[in-house]
Amino acid sequence: MFRDLKIGKILIFPAVFVAVIALMLCFSLAAVYVPRENIRSNMESSAGLLTERQVFFDIIEGIPASKIDRYADSILLSIAWQYDKSDPLKSLMWSSYYNYPLANENDNFMASLENDLPANTQYLRYWHGSASIVRFLHLFLDLKGIYVLHGILLALLTLALCLLLYKKGFLPLCIGTALSMAAVAAWFVPLSLEYTWTFLIMLIISIIALFLETGKHSGLTLILFFISGMVTNYLDFLTTETLTLCFPLIIVLFIRIEKAGACNKEHRRFACISALLWGTGYVLTWVTKWLLAAVILKENTLPYVTEHIEERVSGDIGLSPLGYISGALFRNLSCLFPLGFGAAGIIAGIIIILFIIYNCYVYRKKNVDRMAVILFLIIGILPYVRYMALHNHSFLHYFFTYRAQAATILSLSAILYHSVNRRFISR
Repeated sequence: MFRDLKIGKILIFPAVFVAVIALMLCFSLAAVYVPRENIRSNMESSAGLLTERQVFFDIIEGIPASKIDRYADSILLSIAWQYDKSDPLKSLMWSSYYNYPLANENDNFMASLENDLPANTQYLRYWHGSASIVRFLHLFLDLKGIYVLHGILLALLTLALCLLLYKKGFLPLCIGTALSMAAVAAWFVPLSLEYTWTFLIMLIISIIALFLETGKHSGLTLILFFISGMVTNYLDFLTTETLTLCFPLIIVLFIRIEKAGACNKEHRRFACISALLWGTGYVLTWVTKWLLAAVILKENTLPYVTEHIEERVSGDIGLSPLGYISGALFRNLSCLFPLGFGAAGIIAGIIIILFIIYNCYVYRKKNVDRMAVILFLIIGILPYVRYMALHNHSFLHYFFTYRAQAATILSLSAILYHSVNRRFISR
């Protein structure tokens, strides 16, 4: 019997869902009540930083993998600024910001601050939980300070995860985590608010899952994935959402397979149920936002939700579906480090790939755990399924969606461990 999800335990998920939704809603409402006069100074400093550069710019000229998105950051800060405590629930549901179509979003945000311009553009379809965090943080920090804080958190959490994996005897995962962060140029992530949330969630969930699986509370891991899907939807701006499922799931499965000695049906069922619970938490949280908005605003919110669906999927720049899909896959793959860093990076990447292929052939196992390899392979290709499903979004925003492949790199590390002789790993 699958011990992790008995009928009695299923009943806990509705209670968890209601509790987490209530906590998220209360947190967002609390942010609305933060006085504007207390954050104005830091908001003005943040607007000044944003207007120093274009809304999109490369840290390393001509390298898309280093592109920073200040367009989304400007909107996020503008939403945080425009929250109105005179009608907090409606303000929260609309999540509106000031927009003048002929100006870029950096200048729009600055203008709204300088001239106290009211919000005129709704952004109802997301929870924008990250805007609530940003509003609280502006009590103490401006945007530059938040970037620094995110950089410190990302570095500390990555280091903590690697050290814990090493200390608990999972060296392949430790190496895989380090390689995955390098492959997606994680050092650029803290320079844009939009990029950061899923990485922080991914690392925190991975660390908690590691403690649960190596302790006596592995039965709580499924609840953790359910909550992870909810929190991801609450904070994320549709960027690299699959990271918060795939990355910790690979770690949990690796630990369970090591304990069992080989991959079995129980592990496959666990992977399927974890993905189902994460997806359920993610989708229901989104639907709950729309339903709450419909009730609070007393109008049909469906048009606001569906107006961008076709754009995210099919687009309007004249490419065929096959052209979109192939272009999205190629663009995202080409950003991986070192492939995305010029001709020298491409040569280095090819050499690394050939080295791994050669050694995998020479040191391949006689009895490969095929079930484990297939399971990790399926998880590793989930980001590409997402690229194909939302091919227009992934085609246009490849400069940040490519980082979802961090989970793919970690899955390849797990596959190598189960496919090659230990002599290669210990070399």
